[in-house]
Amino acid sequence: MINKDNFNNYFNYSKDIFSSILFIFPLLIIYEFLCFLLFRDKDFIIRNSADVYIRNLFKIFSNNYEIIYILFLIIIVSFYILFNYIKYKDFKFKYHYNILMIAEGVVYGLLLIILINGFEIFNFNFLYIKENIFLHFYYCLGAGVWEEIFFRLFIFNILFYIFSKFIFNIDNSYILAILLSSILFSYFHYIGNFADTFTWSIFIIRFIAGIYLCIIYLKRGLGLAVMTHYVYDLLLIILPII
Repeated sequence: MINKDNFNNYFNYSKDIFSSILFIFPLLIIYEFLCFLLFRDKDFIIRNSADVYIRNLFKIFSNNYEIIYILFLIIIVSFYILFNYIKYKDFKFKYHYNILMIAEGVVYGLLLIILINGFEIFNFNFLYIKENIFLHFYYCLGAGVWEEIFFRLFIFNILFYIFSKFIFNIDNSYILAILLSSILFSYFHYIGNFADTFTWSIFIIRFIAGIYLCIIYLKRGLGLAVMTHYVYDLLLIILPII
């Protein structure tokens, strides 16, 4: 029988933003390492669009935007820890909880792909992913990490703050922020140099996925939303569905 206290401890640990930062950090390292590995001899580096947009914000202020970008991330995390020192002074990293978070994210990713595509998902296409395995992992990892940071951590919270502060009550603000951030998330895939061809069916699918990921973010935290997104995108590549 699962101990209720252990379940509550895991639930609170995995939902906490600081735990999510620690959970996501190795994924960012892997993403950057794969970027170096795949594009070290090339003039052009392909990055996730959300990653590019965030980097370009810093490019406005300096030609050394890459350094400023990294320093900004370090400063943000440091200030968060500093202002929450009392809360986190006794924090202990629990690797077994992180393993559970990976497993939970896999389950949510499977549920999402079943929700969107039904049960015709079990004809695996491993030969396809084997041809460009590192590139596929790189694409999916970049989307999982940066699109969740961009749309859930930034866009959703900005919209929720504006709605709740100036226009609507809390409940309506949550609903509207979820819907609008999910619309923006879906539309995001149709802009830029690598934009997809627009179809209403795929737009709606991504909109539904955005709502699902937003709910995961709110109920289970950023780390679980990132893992869910990553697993979903990876399954879309190795399973011949859409």
